[in-house]
Amino acid sequence: MSSRTARGACILLAALAAASCSRKAPAETERLAILRFENLSPGTAPEWAGRAFSEVITAELSGDTGLYAIPASRLQQLNSAMGARPVSAPGISAEAPLAIAAGANRIGYGAYSVTSGRLHARLTIEDPEGRRMARGPIEVTVEASDVIGAATSLAKAVSAKAQPYGTTNERALEAYTTAMEAPDGGSIAAGAQQAIAIDPNFGSAYALLAEMRAKQQDRAGALSLLQAAMAREGALQPMERVRIAMLDASLRGDPGSMEKALGLFLKTSPLDPAAWRAAAQFEATRHNYLAATLAYQRALAVEPKDATSWNELGYTAAYAGNFDLARTAIGHYRELRPADPNPLDTLGDIEFLAGRFAEAERLYLEANQKSPQFLGGADVYKAAVAHLMTGDVTGADAIAKKSDALASSADWLWLSGRREQAFAKLSADAPALAGRDAQSRAYTQLTIWAMAMGDRDAAARFSQQAAATATPATGAIVAVARFIALPPAPPEEWSSRASQMFPNAPAGSVKDYALAYALLLDGHFAAAVPVLTQLDARTPANGDRSAAVELAWALVQSGKPQDAAPLLKLNPVPNFGATAVFVPLYFPRIFQLRAAIGENAPENQRVYAALGGK
Repeated sequence: MSSRTARGACILLAALAAASCSRKAPAETERLAILRFENLSPGTAPEWAGRAFSEVITAELSGDTGLYAIPASRLQQLNSAMGARPVSAPGISAEAPLAIAAGANRIGYGAYSVTSGRLHARLTIEDPEGRRMARGPIEVTVEASDVIGAATSLAKAVSAKAQPYGTTNERALEAYTTAMEAPDGGSIAAGAQQAIAIDPNFGSAYALLAEMRAKQQDRAGALSLLQAAMAREGALQPMERVRIAMLDASLRGDPGSMEKALGLFLKTSPLDPAAWRAAAQFEATRHNYLAATLAYQRALAVEPKDATSWNELGYTAAYAGNFDLARTAIGHYRELRPADPNPLDTLGDIEFLAGRFAEAERLYLEANQKSPQFLGGADVYKAAVAHLMTGDVTGADAIAKKSDALASSADWLWLSGRREQAFAKLSADAPALAGRDAQSRAYTQLTIWAMAMGDRDAAARFSQQAAATATPATGAIVAVARFIALPPAPPEEWSSRASQMFPNAPAGSVKDYALAYALLLDGHFAAAVPVLTQLDARTPANGDRSAAVELAWALVQSGKPQDAAPLLKLNPVPNFGATAVFVPLYFPRIFQLRAAIGENAPENQRVYAALGGK
């Protein structure tokens, strides 16, 4: 672990410790969603105030670290995903289902009216599970123009720790909340700009406008706006600073900025599961799996019905080596999604990582039985590969026959060790395949196979055919195939070629994969080590972990088997995506590498030979 990575892990672990010591999450944290208020006097009361009440009360309650006030923006995100009613519809009818979907165990709904120049507002908080009143009704009456004052009074009645809202200007609030509910980007931007012009210290308006600019691909404009907001940091409310810092760090793609922003987020809102999920995802990308696991556990302590987080916890715990916790996490996931095949598939992945191949096979087949179309039927493939990991080709073929397409494919023939037969079949089939996508993928696969068989001339021919049939969908893998099929060269020349063929490519992109593969296949193992080290470090927590095995290959061949050993502990989950064409770079080589480091050498050599290794 690098010093920077270790420091990041310590920062998150410190945040976890601070959160646990300062305020432990109770058995059931109050997760409160304030819905859009209903206007009971249309024509005399402003329509925008319905959203304003929800926005102001929620923002002010975010100052109470003893509860989790669900931001209205998260309800609106669910609204878009679920195709619910218009955002301006009364909250009790339109937003209550969204609040429950967001994990709320308390729902606040209210109404307002204007009579005789006075604004009357009422808030009731309900327990949605028991359908009983938990608090209220709370009623306030203020001057007709004092929406902020009415909302603040309601927030303070809910919590004495409510903090001031980001603006005291009614006109700025009107412009902002109108923008929140606007139907198009232009109207959202116009409203947010108006709010900033009225109150230059209104941080939420800056954040809303920056989000819109980012969606419109105006990254520079969004960053400039966020910098302007940060210059007024002293005038912004804590959650406004968090929102702006997180946006800025995300747009910059800078791990240091994100680390700092996450620290602020966790400190400001220690019961917000979104903060802990963001921290978990951040640490998982840096392979700090212990910290990621703890962060997911913290999020789930607040929001225990979040199925996605249970799924992610399963993977991060497995990568941290805690397979018992991983299985427990997926057990909770299955309870929440009993009809969903994905928990079974995930549990199969976890058992595959752990090397319990018979159990992985069973789970994959159970997932396929539950939903044969799930993942395009890939669970049959994954089950067959799990059986193949034992070296029993005949038994794996029996599973593969559950899918006619798999059993008859050249890919399966290659994977199961029948290389010459696979090569001949795909060479004959490729010209007649329907569609350029299928053809270019086939020629790309033939390029990789030819390189694996040591036939660079054939690889060069196939790479040209792959390029001639390439499509936008296959462009990336075709580019890699063309690159690795170039004539042998010293490492410096390969690096120069990569820069020429992939100009301005960011770190961790197709350029680095092409260079790493070319160096491996040309025998420049020491030169491949730093490239593969960076690629492995950037691999997502539950992504394709093949780079770890390829790095182990480079290390073993560089005379550093002790450094390779930790990289070979887990088994890469079967790859059935677009990059599956590169599987021959690490499979069945993983068995040869394990034998090379002295791990059950006879058995690993046996499986390696059974699967076509030489």
